[in-house]
Amino acid sequence: MHTFFKTTAAVFIALWFLSCSSNQEETKTKLDEGERIATVNDYEISALRFEDSYIDHLLKTGANDTRNERYGQLESLIQDLLLAEKADDYQLLDDEYDQYVDQARRMALSNYWYQTAFLDTLSVPTDDQVRAAFFNTKVQLYPRQLYFKDKAQADEYYERLESGEDFVDLANELYQTTEYDSLAGSMGEISYFGVDHDFAEAAFALRAGEYSKPVRTRLGYYIIKVDNRVTQPIITEDEYKVKRSGMLQKTKQRIMNVKGDEFVRNFMESLDVQINADHIAEVYESLMELSSSLEGEVSGENVITQKGSVTRSDVTFMKENTDETNILASYSLNGETQYFTAEDYFFWLPQLSFAEARNRTMASVGRALRNEVFAQLGEEAGLGDSEYVQFKMEQAAQAYKTWAVKRYLSEQPVGDISEEQLETAFYAMGYNKFKSASFTGWVITRDTFEEIEQVKQQIESGTAPSGFENYFEYQNEDLRNLYSVQQYAVKVPLKQISIVNTNDKFYAMYAENRTISRYTFSEVRDQVEEKVAKYYNIVEQLKELQANADIQIDTTAFEALMEHFNDPSLTGRRR
Repeated sequence: MHTFFKTTAAVFIALWFLSCSSNQEETKTKLDEGERIATVNDYEISALRFEDSYIDHLLKTGANDTRNERYGQLESLIQDLLLAEKADDYQLLDDEYDQYVDQARRMALSNYWYQTAFLDTLSVPTDDQVRAAFFNTKVQLYPRQLYFKDKAQADEYYERLESGEDFVDLANELYQTTEYDSLAGSMGEISYFGVDHDFAEAAFALRAGEYSKPVRTRLGYYIIKVDNRVTQPIITEDEYKVKRSGMLQKTKQRIMNVKGDEFVRNFMESLDVQINADHIAEVYESLMELSSSLEGEVSGENVITQKGSVTRSDVTFMKENTDETNILASYSLNGETQYFTAEDYFFWLPQLSFAEARNRTMASVGRALRNEVFAQLGEEAGLGDSEYVQFKMEQAAQAYKTWAVKRYLSEQPVGDISEEQLETAFYAMGYNKFKSASFTGWVITRDTFEEIEQVKQQIESGTAPSGFENYFEYQNEDLRNLYSVQQYAVKVPLKQISIVNTNDKFYAMYAENRTISRYTFSEVRDQVEEKVAKYYNIVEQLKELQANADIQIDTTAFEALMEHFNDPSLTGRRR
């Protein structure tokens, strides 16, 4: 479910960009926000404003896309806007606010320059391209892969294949199997739109028995060999016509990703980037001193979760422990040598993946450098005054104001809270869900969906799960000790392998057994009161604001927007 909604959100975003590509000059100044679906006092909520917030909500929570979820997000957006209005009254806007909005502005400049320089140059896929994609969805492909982190090793193994060495022998050597495994490197069946874009294009171009040259992807380099290729015998024109609209959008997305990666690689290579490995190593050392976890709540319980991104307190720590003037890289732009410093990297760091920053610091610095250069070019192109950039700045300002008001109110003294309010909160906050729970089963973790899906397929084909790296077995384990995946441990079906996703990690979970006992209100009343106190002032403030607000929802426009979301040509074929 998580994977589907991430894919759906990506398609929504891609469609928005692609829909703007018909007139490049016009997109630099105008932004079509769609119909007005609601007003909150003097503030209008456009279709685009809601879509952005809703997609972000789905990605962060993994929630199912339902009618109730959509209306719930609209209500949440209205409440956030009401709270944001109080930021000036409480005098909460400081230098941190200015920096937050500036980060949003520069990220918008970076994204918008990329749009005008690359996305606006894309043409609509031809019918031949769409037909080829449709045909590939009918192919059952069974590949093997050799994975490498660097090109030199990939080239070495490719030369050995060309010299006549066996693919399976090399896979056993590369993956250092303890015993010879005839399935080494096997991925099971893959689907055309279910794996990395560059990987798919290379794999589906191969006949059975053929292997590829090293293929560069976002994850590294692959040599792919196809063991078997089975094509559905009957492909009708009628079926193609029915599915063409959705297939067109998926093909657009595929082309955008493949060509986009190539555009960025070529552009960055043209900058003649020279890195300072010693200074980047210092940044890495500071990153390794940061905690990789955050305190959070699941069902009213405090839990430890893995960080998805660097926090502002992390950045402060790094600034205090690293020389911000250190040059991490130099590059040539517009005929001049320019420098990317630790201070520049720290500016972009909150926008980047925490896992990548710690595990692939060089790649993280490269991503920040790309953002910096794209933003600079966007500024030079006069995109700072565009409606798109202004829209993103306004979004960021509203988000910060809402967060600041919530933080301020949660720190203020709280009045008496009635027993009725506490008991209502007991159910609403999920304290009745479980008192204690134990889990018997196992968990395997990987960085990408493609990797964990491959693990699942191999286990279902007979490979013992205990033989995989990052395998963890639990016997009547307290559920709270499962940290990031505990919320799924109580939900996944028993005695079958499920794939779940949280904080940039993917997990294969198998629940052999679990036991759950539930709390009563009297047992946890004091804890409920403590939790409610954090939000009591916020709720009371919202009651006051809503009672005095002029809120209008255009139900017709909102329902029309929901029909737009339901259009199969946008969401593609559900798996």
